[in-house]
Amino acid sequence: MTQKEKTEHEGVAVVPYVNEDPSTSDGASMKIAAEGKPYPVTITDPEGAEVDLAFSAFGKPIKAEAPAAESVLTEDQLSDIRLEQM
Repeated sequence: MTQKEKTEHEGVAVVPYVNEDPSTSDGASMKIAAEGKPYPVTITDPEGAEVDLAFSAFGKPIKAEAPAAESVLTEDQLSDIRLEQM
């Protein structure tokens, strides 16, 4: 990854990094917060993959809720699914 000049992304100061290595370059890039604790602000894959991640609310608590019992698979159930797909 090649570090680029500091810029802004949606009002956040960031340092962009771009994959420019000719042997592996796919144009992937990421923007890292330039002030305070560094964290990823965006990760982008321009090669057509449906990947464009945006991160926010770092350090803020979230309320996590357990999924309903019928939405949870056991290890055995997951193994059965994998075998059926083969």
